Amino acid sequence: MPALRLIARDTPYHDDEFGLRARLRGASAESLIERYNVSIGCTAWVRARGLYLIALREALLATGLDCSAFIDETGMRLNTPVRLVGDRLVPGR
Repeated sequence: MPALRLIARDTPYHDDEFGLRARLRGASAESLIERYNVSIGCTAWVRARGLYLIALREALLATGLDCSAFIDETGMRLNTPVRLVGDRLVPGR
């Protein structure tokens, strides 16, 4: 199952080296959901994509929506699209 697994919190990324956190901060929930759904099925993996997905995970959690269907304390699953239902992000389009 494709997934993003978090690494130690003391990695250099946590300084927002590429400004990804700043770019995603304040984005609408709909925009973040669209960005997440576009990531589904992509099997390419480079450092920049990993950093982007970490920033996207943090931004999704910051919305205050219930993301427990695909995000937990260890990472974020990338195996199915999500949609907004009330205040929850649930699998499906």
